[in-house]
Amino acid sequence: MTYDKGLKVVITEDTMDNLYNEMRVMRDQLLNRIELLEDEVDYLTQENMQYSRQLYQLESDIDSLLARISNRPTKHERLEYQKTAKKLIKRAKKHPDWYSEQDIYYAKQVKKQLKLEERESTSQTE
Repeated sequence: MTYDKGLKVVITEDTMDNLYNEMRVMRDQLLNRIELLEDEVDYLTQENMQYSRQLYQLESDIDSLLARISNRPTKHERLEYQKTAKKLIKRAKKHPDWYSEQDIYYAKQVKKQLKLEERESTSQTE
């Protein structure tokens, strides 16, 4: 660049070539940076998909556990079932004509199932 006497900038052909070359270098650098950013976006997208799958699996596991917990009777309910089954079995021994064999069999099965669940719950907590 040269200056004339009126302080106007006179751009020579050599200066234009230098500016053009600088612009081409900057353009190449920007394109390289864009490619790197695109690669990072792809990687992050894949990683996000993996995390989404893991979250979905965890949510499914939590939902199934909650469903299992809500279907299980509470400790109080289990005790009530156990007491009722025990009473029914005792009454059936004293008064065999009050209950059918199916009633007695069902009460025994309920009592047996409650004992199994209680053993499983105590073994899991230990």
